[in-house]
Amino acid sequence: MGSQSLAANTKAERNYGIDLLRIVAMFMICVLHILGHGGILDSIKPGTVNYYVALFLETAMICAVNCYAMISGFVGFGRRYKVSNVIYLWLQTAFYAVFIFAVFKIVYPDAVKLKWIAKAAFPVLHNDYWYFSAYFGLFFFMPLLNFILNNLSEKKLRVSLFCIIVVFTGASFFNKGNVFSLNRGYSTIWLVILYLVGGYFAKYQPLKKIKSGALALIIFSLVVATYILQFAVKAVAARFSGETAWWSNMIINYSSPFVFLTAAFMLEIFSRLKFKGKPRLIAFFAPLTFGVYLIHDHEYFSSNVICGRFADFVSYNPIVMTLAIVGTAICIYVGCSLIDYLRLLLFKILKVKPTLEKLENKLKNKIFKEEGNV
Repeated sequence: MGSQSLAANTKAERNYGIDLLRIVAMFMICVLHILGHGGILDSIKPGTVNYYVALFLETAMICAVNCYAMISGFVGFGRRYKVSNVIYLWLQTAFYAVFIFAVFKIVYPDAVKLKWIAKAAFPVLHNDYWYFSAYFGLFFFMPLLNFILNNLSEKKLRVSLFCIIVVFTGASFFNKGNVFSLNRGYSTIWLVILYLVGGYFAKYQPLKKIKSGALALIIFSLVVATYILQFAVKAVAARFSGETAWWSNMIINYSSPFVFLTAAFMLEIFSRLKFKGKPRLIAFFAPLTFGVYLIHDHEYFSSNVICGRFADFVSYNPIVMTLAIVGTAICIYVGCSLIDYLRLLLFKILKVKPTLEKLENKLKNKIFKEEGNV
């Protein structure tokens, strides 16, 4: 049996542990946006207990985007490549980009221009959502990436990935995160690397000999080590180059080797989780995670609902502040999920996905038929 057939059979049974990681990762992204966009990190006073608590939360959550991107490779490897999938995501992204602008146009007529709504229908061209733009580029590399995953031997793939990760994370670590146009992880090329890592984990399970308890300890140790190291780097930067030196924040970014490793171990430990039957909550929320991102990180929604709105949290005691951050993230996550559920029902009523798949199959049949006649 070929490796691709084996992968297809393996993926036939849905991995709800990976679905749970998808949910957890998006929740962590919500926490990051509350800390950053919400104004907490900008308002908090250095040296206070709340300062150290907020930075620990940021350190613990920063691996979320890497986890989400690795999931794409984990579930994408061995699956049939469908262009209709990325068109569906485009429509979902454009739907929210246009809809949210339209709502604000009704509520605040003078604050939103009609041309913004028209431009919102083309999110990739205007880079309205950096992750979707990067993923859109990744999507067209997927057949090539899957071919590599299917045809390279385990040893060659392991060595190649090791070299890629060392070179790209290492160079990024010492060069503002922009070498090779990596842009600290905000790029298609970084998602390509993470896709390959996710596919490699799905196919070979390289950490299978490490017990889950040990994996959990490694993840915790990586977070703590990253947390301590960032203070050491900030102290050195403040002493020799000033607190605003670019390398004072080189520990905490998506392409940091520490953040990458944390995400990889997270992927492994969640992929092992087993559930009896079909866990309803996971099955309900997992398909809605991308919608949570599209809604709460929309340019206008974020600027009017999130940006600077949670700076007052820093005046609470550390426990209350933490509970307020987590509670707000839960509210945003659940609220956005319920909105996206309504969008999902609308798309089902309109038969968006079946229609796209039908058009894709017709086009493929026509192309292959014409090629056969040449």
